[in-house]
Amino acid sequence: MFDFKYEYEQVLAHSIHSYPAKFPALVPKQIIQNHLSKKNQVILDPFSGCGTTLLEGLINGHNVIGNDINFIGNLIASVKTSPYLENHISNAYKHFDKLSKSKVYNSDRIVDFYNIDHWFQKNVQQEICFILDKIDKEKSLRLQNLFKVSLSEIIIKVSNQDSDTRYKAVQKNIKNGQTISLYLKKLYMNIEKVKDLSSRIDPKLTSKILCQDTRKLKDIKSDSVDLIITSPPYANTYDYYLYHKHRMNWLGYDFSYSRSLEIGSRLQFSSKKDDIAIWEEDIHSFLKEFKRVSKNKSVICLVIGDSVVNKKLFKADDCIYDLSKKLSFKHLYSNSESLSKNTRKFNHKWRSKLDKKEHVIVMQVAK
Repeated sequence: MFDFKYEYEQVLAHSIHSYPAKFPALVPKQIIQNHLSKKNQVILDPFSGCGTTLLEGLINGHNVIGNDINFIGNLIASVKTSPYLENHISNAYKHFDKLSKSKVYNSDRIVDFYNIDHWFQKNVQQEICFILDKIDKEKSLRLQNLFKVSLSEIIIKVSNQDSDTRYKAVQKNIKNGQTISLYLKKLYMNIEKVKDLSSRIDPKLTSKILCQDTRKLKDIKSDSVDLIITSPPYANTYDYYLYHKHRMNWLGYDFSYSRSLEIGSRLQFSSKKDDIAIWEEDIHSFLKEFKRVSKNKSVICLVIGDSVVNKKLFKADDCIYDLSKKLSFKHLYSNSESLSKNTRKFNHKWRSKLDKKEHVIVMQVAK
């Protein structure tokens, strides 16, 4: 059984970038060790987020495929699953040294998006542009991603957005040079983390990260996956695109793509007032796709939480059990725990007096 209270973080790379609502790395670690007896098998996470499952898969000797429509999650996952060679580390330190010696942060770069002055002070804008100029000069895509991840991590801290889980403007009074200082601090920490990561991953293993609708994984062949471990978005709980919107704006990603394909969002069920039946249809669609890409008798592990839509409790485990029977999945085991402790970190409006639970559900595919 799983201990939701234990956050397994022995691998430094798990903390390269914060990511709200990610699940404990202990879950994929245990599932992989319990259900894959041979090495070099294929693990898929169709809602890969920041790459927790992918990193654990590589560390445990397997090839991994991740998929997510959130560009920031994919950026983080790409850094967390890429071995960095000695020359990468050396060049990363050179980048750090050059920036740390800079005294003037001039840039001719023009970045403009809706309400930029509302969300970012002028001095912060100038320093972010200066950092982006330096990142663009790096020829290695792997290092560019490392630098972008380090910048992405501090974007919300230097913005006027209250926090990663509260989309409200507040006055933070960011001082001159503070953006550069925070970036350098995070970059140095991340260089150390990728050094540690590279000593743990076999460079012969493969990692592929997709950005597709999970209900139609067109670039994954049928009967090709040995194990699926994933945590679908909990309906009416979080808008991933919204809280990463500023990061995407600065790094040149189109947040509207993520918004258009995000399922289970608060935008969908609180703002648009969609019926929970749509979420059930989405679950059915991606479970069918999971079955298509999975090998016979392979295992699927879902971490999913209950939701409240229109003041009614939607029990995710009941929905999964009903739909899995229709798809001939065999229920192996499950574990559930109250979500009340975890939701304290989110906006108080998201909470409910109803007893929502989080479930780990493990099933076997039958074809």
